[in-house]
Amino acid sequence: MSSDTENEIINRLKQSISSFNEIPNNSIHLTHLISGTNQIYKISSSCQNSPIIYREFGINNFISKEVERNNFLLVSSSGQGPRAFFQSEDFRIEEYLGESLTRENCNSCAEEIIPSLISYHNLHKGFAPNSIFEYIHNWTEAFFLKSTKYKNNLSELETVLLKNVKKSIKTFRDEVFDLLPKCDEYIFSHNDFSYGNIIVGENKYWIIDYEYSGLGHPSVDLASFIIETQFDFSTPKYKYIPEDEMPIETQLKFVNRYADMARIDSDELWYDVNRSKAGLCYLGMIWAACQYQPGCADMLEYSLMRKELFLRYKREV
Repeated sequence: MSSDTENEIINRLKQSISSFNEIPNNSIHLTHLISGTNQIYKISSSCQNSPIIYREFGINNFISKEVERNNFLLVSSSGQGPRAFFQSEDFRIEEYLGESLTRENCNSCAEEIIPSLISYHNLHKGFAPNSIFEYIHNWTEAFFLKSTKYKNNLSELETVLLKNVKKSIKTFRDEVFDLLPKCDEYIFSHNDFSYGNIIVGENKYWIIDYEYSGLGHPSVDLASFIIETQFDFSTPKYKYIPEDEMPIETQLKFVNRYADMARIDSDELWYDVNRSKAGLCYLGMIWAACQYQPGCADMLEYSLMRKELFLRYKREV
Protein backbone atom coordinates (compact mmCIF):
# COMPACT_ATOMS: atom_id res chain seq x y z
CA MET A 1 0.00 0.00 0.00
CA SER A 2 1.41 3.39 -1.00
CA SER A 3 1.80 6.21 1.51
CA ASP A 4 -0.58 8.34 -0.60
CA THR A 5 -3.30 5.69 -0.32
CA GLU A 6 -2.74 5.37 3.41
CA ASN A 7 -2.88 9.13 3.94
CA GLU A 8 -6.05 9.43 1.86
CA ILE A 9 -7.78 6.75 3.93
CA ILE A 10 -6.67 8.34 7.20
CA ASN A 11 -7.91 11.74 6.04
CA ARG A 12 -11.29 10.26 5.13
CA LEU A 13 -11.38 8.54 8.49
CA LYS A 14 -10.74 11.78 10.38
CA GLN A 15 -13.31 13.67 8.33
CA SER A 16 -15.92 10.99 9.02
CA ILE A 17 -15.30 10.08 12.67
CA SER A 18 -14.44 12.93 15.01
CA SER A 19 -12.80 10.71 17.66
CA PHE A 20 -9.88 10.10 15.27
CA ASN A 21 -9.07 13.80 14.83
CA GLU A 22 -6.85 13.92 17.91
CA ILE A 23 -4.90 10.79 16.99
CA PRO A 24 -1.56 11.37 15.18
CA ASN A 25 -1.37 9.76 11.76
CA ASN A 26 1.61 7.64 12.76
CA SER A 27 -0.48 6.08 15.54
CA ILE A 28 -3.11 4.82 13.09
CA HIS A 29 -2.28 1.46 11.53
CA LEU A 30 -3.85 0.03 8.37
CA THR A 31 -3.86 -3.65 7.41
CA HIS A 32 -5.06 -4.55 3.93
CA LEU A 33 -7.37 -7.57 4.08
CA ILE A 34 -7.93 -10.12 1.32
CA SER A 35 -11.02 -9.09 -0.63
CA GLY A 36 -12.65 -9.33 -4.03
CA THR A 37 -14.31 -6.30 -5.56
CA ASN A 38 -13.92 -3.95 -2.60
CA GLN A 39 -10.73 -2.71 -0.98
CA ILE A 40 -10.94 -3.50 2.73
CA TYR A 41 -8.64 -2.30 5.50
CA LYS A 42 -8.54 -3.09 9.18
CA ILE A 43 -7.72 0.12 11.06
CA SER A 44 -6.32 0.03 14.57
CA SER A 45 -4.78 2.48 17.01
CA SER A 46 -3.45 2.28 20.54
CA CYS A 47 -5.80 5.18 21.31
CA GLN A 48 -8.92 3.18 20.35
CA ASN A 49 -10.39 0.24 22.23
CA SER A 50 -11.07 -1.89 19.16
CA PRO A 51 -10.26 -1.87 15.43
CA ILE A 52 -12.68 -0.75 12.73
CA ILE A 53 -13.10 -1.63 9.06
CA TYR A 54 -12.69 0.77 6.15
CA ARG A 55 -14.38 -0.55 3.01
CA GLU A 56 -13.89 1.24 -0.30
CA PHE A 57 -16.39 0.14 -2.92
CA GLY A 58 -14.75 -1.16 -6.07
CA ILE A 59 -15.91 -0.86 -9.64
CA ASN A 60 -18.14 -3.78 -10.50
CA ASN A 61 -20.67 -3.43 -13.28
CA PHE A 62 -22.33 -6.71 -12.35
CA ILE A 63 -23.62 -5.76 -8.91
CA SER A 64 -25.39 -2.68 -7.58
CA LYS A 65 -23.78 -0.49 -4.92
CA GLU A 66 -27.25 0.64 -3.91
CA VAL A 67 -28.36 -2.96 -3.37
CA GLU A 68 -25.24 -3.62 -1.29
CA ARG A 69 -25.84 -0.56 0.89
CA ASN A 70 -29.51 -1.42 1.38
CA ASN A 71 -28.66 -5.02 2.25
CA PHE A 72 -26.02 -3.82 4.71
CA LEU A 73 -28.52 -1.55 6.45
CA LEU A 74 -31.06 -4.39 6.65
CA VAL A 75 -28.58 -6.78 8.25
CA SER A 76 -26.91 -4.17 10.45
CA SER A 77 -30.16 -2.70 11.79
CA SER A 78 -31.33 -6.18 12.78
CA GLY A 79 -28.23 -6.68 14.94
CA GLN A 80 -26.96 -9.49 12.72
CA GLY A 81 -24.10 -7.62 11.11
CA PRO A 82 -21.55 -4.88 11.79
CA ARG A 83 -22.68 -1.40 12.75
CA ALA A 84 -22.03 1.36 10.25
CA PHE A 85 -20.13 4.35 11.64
CA PHE A 86 -20.18 6.23 8.35
CA GLN A 87 -21.36 5.47 4.83
CA SER A 88 -21.02 7.39 1.56
CA GLU A 89 -21.30 6.63 -2.14
CA ASP A 90 -17.67 5.51 -2.26
CA PHE A 91 -16.80 4.00 1.10
CA ARG A 92 -18.09 2.81 4.44
CA ILE A 93 -16.54 2.69 7.91
CA GLU A 94 -17.97 -0.15 9.92
CA GLU A 95 -17.57 -2.19 13.06
CA TYR A 96 -14.84 -4.82 13.21
CA LEU A 97 -16.36 -8.12 14.34
CA GLY A 98 -13.37 -10.47 14.23
CA GLU A 99 -11.41 -12.71 11.89
CA SER A 100 -12.92 -14.78 9.09
CA LEU A 101 -13.46 -18.49 9.39
CA THR A 102 -10.56 -20.41 7.88
CA ARG A 103 -11.00 -23.02 5.20
CA GLU A 104 -9.34 -25.59 7.44
CA ASN A 105 -12.02 -25.13 10.13
CA CYS A 106 -15.10 -25.40 7.90
CA ASN A 107 -15.80 -29.07 8.61
CA SER A 108 -15.56 -28.76 12.38
CA CYS A 109 -17.67 -25.58 12.52
CA ALA A 110 -20.30 -26.41 9.89
CA GLU A 111 -23.18 -27.30 12.21
CA GLU A 112 -22.40 -24.41 14.58
CA ILE A 113 -22.94 -21.89 11.77
CA ILE A 114 -26.53 -22.97 11.10
CA PRO A 115 -28.29 -20.76 13.73
CA SER A 116 -26.68 -17.62 12.27
CA LEU A 117 -27.56 -18.71 8.74
CA ILE A 118 -31.21 -19.33 9.62
CA SER A 119 -31.45 -15.94 11.32
CA TYR A 120 -30.01 -14.36 8.18
CA HIS A 121 -32.47 -16.22 5.96
CA ASN A 122 -35.37 -15.01 8.10
CA LEU A 123 -34.49 -11.33 7.68
CA HIS A 124 -36.69 -11.06 4.61
CA LYS A 125 -39.01 -13.36 2.70
CA GLY A 126 -40.88 -12.98 -0.56
CA PHE A 127 -42.29 -14.66 -3.63
CA ALA A 128 -40.21 -13.24 -6.48
CA PRO A 129 -37.89 -12.70 -8.17
CA ASN A 130 -35.27 -15.36 -7.49
CA SER A 131 -31.98 -13.44 -7.34
CA ILE A 132 -29.87 -16.34 -8.66
CA PHE A 133 -32.01 -16.53 -11.80
CA GLU A 134 -31.59 -12.78 -12.26
CA TYR A 135 -27.81 -13.03 -11.88
CA ILE A 136 -27.57 -15.80 -14.46
CA HIS A 137 -29.63 -13.80 -16.93
CA ASN A 138 -27.97 -10.43 -16.33
CA TRP A 139 -24.39 -11.66 -16.06
CA THR A 140 -24.71 -13.78 -19.19
CA GLU A 141 -25.89 -10.78 -21.19
CA ALA A 142 -23.18 -8.58 -19.68
CA PHE A 143 -20.44 -11.11 -20.44
CA PHE A 144 -21.37 -11.54 -24.09
CA LEU A 145 -21.69 -7.79 -24.54
CA LYS A 146 -18.31 -7.25 -22.89
CA SER A 147 -16.65 -10.00 -24.92
CA THR A 148 -17.61 -8.32 -28.21
CA LYS A 149 -15.33 -5.43 -27.25
CA TYR A 150 -12.20 -7.51 -26.77
CA LYS A 151 -9.45 -6.74 -29.24
CA ASN A 152 -8.35 -9.34 -31.74
CA ASN A 153 -4.83 -9.50 -30.34
CA LEU A 154 -5.64 -11.93 -27.54
CA SER A 155 -3.07 -14.62 -26.91
CA GLU A 156 -3.66 -18.01 -28.46
CA LEU A 157 -4.41 -19.46 -25.02
CA GLU A 158 -6.94 -16.73 -24.20
CA THR A 159 -8.64 -17.15 -27.57
CA VAL A 160 -9.10 -20.89 -27.05
CA LEU A 161 -10.26 -20.51 -23.44
CA LEU A 162 -12.66 -17.68 -24.26
CA LYS A 163 -14.24 -19.71 -27.06
CA ASN A 164 -14.69 -22.65 -24.69
CA VAL A 165 -16.25 -20.45 -21.99
CA LYS A 166 -18.71 -18.88 -24.44
CA LYS A 167 -19.76 -22.28 -25.75
CA SER A 168 -20.20 -23.69 -22.24
CA ILE A 169 -22.34 -20.79 -21.04
CA LYS A 170 -24.62 -21.07 -24.08
CA THR A 171 -24.84 -24.86 -23.98
CA PHE A 172 -25.98 -25.24 -20.37
CA ARG A 173 -27.93 -22.04 -19.76
CA ASP A 174 -31.46 -23.41 -20.26
CA GLU A 175 -30.59 -26.59 -18.42
CA VAL A 176 -29.41 -24.78 -15.30
CA PHE A 177 -32.69 -22.87 -14.96
CA ASP A 178 -34.50 -26.20 -14.78
CA LEU A 179 -31.90 -27.60 -12.40
CA LEU A 180 -32.00 -24.90 -9.72
CA PRO A 181 -34.67 -25.53 -7.06
CA LYS A 182 -37.71 -23.30 -6.69
CA CYS A 183 -40.22 -22.83 -3.88
CA ASP A 184 -43.42 -20.96 -3.06
CA GLU A 185 -41.73 -18.46 -0.73
CA TYR A 186 -38.07 -17.46 -0.93
CA ILE A 187 -35.81 -16.52 1.97
CA PHE A 188 -33.09 -13.83 2.14
CA SER A 189 -30.23 -15.74 0.56
CA HIS A 190 -26.62 -14.59 0.94
CA ASN A 191 -25.59 -16.09 -2.44
CA ASP A 192 -21.86 -15.98 -1.61
CA PHE A 193 -21.83 -18.01 1.57
CA SER A 194 -18.19 -19.07 1.74
CA TYR A 195 -15.84 -19.30 4.70
CA GLY A 196 -14.29 -15.91 3.94
CA ASN A 197 -17.66 -14.22 4.51
CA ILE A 198 -18.19 -15.76 7.94
CA ILE A 199 -16.71 -14.04 10.98
CA VAL A 200 -15.86 -15.99 14.11
CA GLY A 201 -17.14 -13.85 16.99
CA GLU A 202 -16.89 -14.40 20.71
CA ASN A 203 -20.34 -15.94 21.10
CA LYS A 204 -21.63 -16.39 17.55
CA TYR A 205 -20.83 -16.44 13.87
CA TRP A 206 -21.42 -13.29 11.86
CA ILE A 207 -22.19 -13.18 8.15
CA ILE A 208 -20.68 -10.32 6.14
CA ASP A 209 -20.49 -9.00 2.54
CA TYR A 210 -24.02 -8.66 1.22
CA GLU A 211 -23.62 -7.40 -2.35
CA TYR A 212 -25.03 -10.59 -3.87
CA SER A 213 -27.81 -11.14 -1.32
CA GLY A 214 -31.42 -11.37 -2.43
CA LEU A 215 -34.45 -13.61 -2.43
CA GLY A 216 -33.60 -17.24 -3.06
CA HIS A 217 -33.88 -20.87 -2.05
CA PRO A 218 -32.31 -21.90 1.30
CA SER A 219 -30.36 -24.71 -0.37
CA VAL A 220 -28.21 -22.19 -2.24
CA ASP A 221 -26.23 -21.02 0.79
CA LEU A 222 -25.85 -24.56 2.12
CA ALA A 223 -24.51 -25.70 -1.24
CA SER A 224 -22.22 -22.68 -1.49
CA PHE A 225 -20.59 -23.38 1.87
CA ILE A 226 -19.98 -27.01 0.89
CA ILE A 227 -18.51 -26.16 -2.53
CA GLU A 228 -16.20 -23.36 -1.42
CA THR A 229 -14.26 -25.53 1.05
CA GLN A 230 -12.47 -26.88 -2.04
CA PHE A 231 -11.07 -23.49 -3.04
CA ASP A 232 -8.24 -21.40 -1.66
CA PHE A 233 -8.99 -17.74 -2.45
CA SER A 234 -5.97 -16.31 -0.64
CA THR A 235 -4.01 -15.79 -3.87
CA PRO A 236 -4.96 -13.96 -7.09
CA LYS A 237 -5.02 -17.29 -8.95
CA TYR A 238 -7.59 -19.35 -7.07
CA LYS A 239 -6.52 -22.86 -6.16
CA TYR A 240 -8.82 -25.85 -6.53
CA ILE A 241 -8.10 -28.54 -3.92
CA PRO A 242 -10.58 -31.38 -4.60
CA GLU A 243 -9.26 -33.57 -1.79
CA ASP A 244 -10.47 -30.91 0.67
CA GLU A 245 -14.11 -31.32 -0.31
CA MET A 246 -16.33 -31.63 2.74
CA PRO A 247 -16.95 -35.34 3.52
CA ILE A 248 -20.45 -36.58 2.67
CA GLU A 249 -21.16 -37.44 6.32
CA THR A 250 -20.34 -33.85 7.33
CA GLN A 251 -22.45 -32.49 4.48
CA LEU A 252 -25.42 -34.56 5.62
CA LYS A 253 -25.09 -33.44 9.24
CA PHE A 254 -24.79 -29.83 8.08
CA VAL A 255 -27.92 -30.02 5.92
CA ASN A 256 -29.90 -32.05 8.46
CA ARG A 257 -29.12 -29.52 11.20
CA TYR A 258 -30.55 -26.77 9.02
CA ALA A 259 -33.63 -28.86 8.20
CA ASP A 260 -34.23 -29.62 11.89
CA MET A 261 -33.92 -25.99 12.98
CA ALA A 262 -35.93 -24.64 10.03
CA ARG A 263 -38.51 -27.43 10.39
CA ILE A 264 -38.39 -28.55 6.78
CA ASP A 265 -38.02 -31.98 5.21
CA SER A 266 -34.37 -33.07 5.36
CA ASP A 267 -34.50 -35.47 2.39
CA GLU A 268 -36.04 -32.85 0.15
CA LEU A 269 -33.52 -30.25 1.30
CA TRP A 270 -30.61 -32.63 0.64
CA TYR A 271 -31.89 -33.21 -2.90
CA ASP A 272 -32.21 -29.45 -3.44
CA VAL A 273 -28.71 -28.82 -2.06
CA ASN A 274 -27.24 -31.20 -4.62
CA ARG A 275 -29.11 -29.45 -7.42
CA SER A 276 -27.91 -26.10 -6.11
CA LYS A 277 -24.30 -27.32 -6.10
CA ALA A 278 -24.51 -27.73 -9.86
CA GLY A 279 -26.38 -24.46 -10.37
CA LEU A 280 -23.89 -22.47 -8.30
CA CYS A 281 -20.94 -23.90 -10.21
CA TYR A 282 -22.58 -22.70 -13.41
CA LEU A 283 -23.13 -19.28 -11.82
CA GLY A 284 -19.48 -19.27 -10.74
CA MET A 285 -18.48 -20.00 -14.31
CA ILE A 286 -20.32 -16.88 -15.51
CA TRP A 287 -19.04 -14.76 -12.62
CA ALA A 288 -15.43 -15.65 -13.40
CA ALA A 289 -15.99 -14.99 -17.11
CA CYS A 290 -17.29 -11.52 -16.23
CA GLN A 291 -14.15 -10.80 -14.18
CA TYR A 292 -11.82 -11.70 -17.06
CA GLN A 293 -9.57 -8.96 -18.40
CA PRO A 294 -7.55 -9.48 -21.62
CA GLY A 295 -3.92 -10.18 -20.90
CA CYS A 296 -4.50 -12.60 -18.03
CA ALA A 297 -6.13 -15.98 -18.57
CA ASP A 298 -6.53 -16.85 -14.86
CA MET A 299 -10.24 -16.07 -14.66
CA LEU A 300 -10.99 -17.97 -17.87
CA GLU A 301 -9.20 -21.00 -16.45
CA TYR A 302 -11.14 -20.63 -13.20
CA SER A 303 -14.38 -20.31 -15.18
CA LEU A 304 -13.72 -23.62 -16.94
CA MET A 305 -12.77 -25.21 -13.63
CA ARG A 306 -16.24 -24.27 -12.40
CA LYS A 307 -17.71 -25.76 -15.57
CA GLU A 308 -16.10 -29.13 -14.81
CA LEU A 309 -17.52 -29.02 -11.29
CA PHE A 310 -20.93 -28.13 -12.73
CA LEU A 311 -20.82 -31.21 -14.97
CA ARG A 312 -19.75 -33.41 -12.08
CA TYR A 313 -22.47 -32.21 -9.72
CA LYS A 314 -25.07 -32.39 -12.49
CA ARG A 315 -24.24 -36.05 -13.02
CA GLU A 316 -24.65 -36.71 -9.31
CA VAL A 317 -28.16 -35.23 -9.07
